[in-house]
Amino acid sequence: MTRLERVVEEIRRLLPDETKWHMERFERFKGKGPFKLLIQVILSHQTTIKIEDQAIEQLWSKFKTPEALARASFEEVDALIKNVNYHPTKARRIIQIAQAVVERWGGDLHFLHGLS
Repeated sequence: MTRLERVVEEIRRLLPDETKWHMERFERFKGKGPFKLLIQVILSHQTTIKIEDQAIEQLWSKFKTPEALARASFEEVDALIKNVNYHPTKARRIIQIAQAVVERWGGDLHFLHGLS
């Protein structure tokens, strides 16, 4: 069991039943890599799973790497995630995060290996 899985399991044990579905949603992110995990968590806030899945699929089909996403225009990203709540803000932040990841870490967040 990874460190992340142990933390998730401990949190799940402590949560009341009505909030456990949030943890199930988090588990869907596992194994996608730290950058994709970060972007998917941003998209998931205040958005249904169905809409989030559609948005993330569209986003990753067009922008396969942090570098590609860092070069994207606001209009491109916003159009792909338009059904997500707060999409203009999220589009701007996703591009800014991609740019920071590319500038600071060369597009590679795998040093955060415990997160995915």
